[in-house]
Amino acid sequence: MHGIFYANGPSFKSDYEIGSFKNIHIYPLVCEILGLEIPKDIDGDLNVLKKTLN
Repeated sequence: MHGIFYANGPSFKSDYEIGSFKNIHIYPLVCEILGLEIPKDIDGDLNVLKKTLN
C-alpha cells in the first residue's frame, strides 16, 4: 500500500509528477523549504525529492 503525497505552493513546480518514494525523504525536503539545516544522521535524502522544488 502506498500513500499519496501532494505538494502545492511557491516552493514546488506546477503540474509535476514523481514516482513512488519512501516517506523518510519528506523530512529533509521540509527542512530545505524552511531553510533549516538537514541533520547528517537521518536516513532521508533530499536528492530524491529535490527535483520537485523550483
